Amino acid sequence: MSQSEKKTTILDSYNLILIRYTDEIWLKSRKVRMRMLNILMDNIVNTLNRENIPFHKYQLSKDATRIFFFFKNDDIPRAIILLRNVFGIYSLSPSLRTSAKLKNIAERTIEVGKSILKKDDSFALR
Repeated sequence: MSQSEKKTTILDSYNLILIRYTDEIWLKSRKVRMRMLNILMDNIVNTLNRENIPFHKYQLSKDATRIFFFFKNDDIPRAIILLRNVFGIYSLSPSLRTSAKLKNIAERTIEVGKSILKKDDSFALR
């Protein structure tokens, strides 16, 4: 199948992977927790670099409970497969970053929904 014939999937809409780390890290003192998070992020970066999976940037959430890695969407499926095996990761989710404005959320939802919703399906934003 050529690139132009490639079937569009829901993964084609995502632009980041949200990573949740194990609870044990959160139980540590702030100083130890930050050191462990830095080690975890280094392990993630090294794993991605070793397999030549490029990412744009990564950041820790404001409350330090999640790590966001930003990718081109065609790199996300490979990254998910690799990152499942990184010690310290509890779970990961392909995600889509957008603004907090309802209009933008609705636009992105419609964009993504075109590939997964059928004729009589519906959804709501509240």
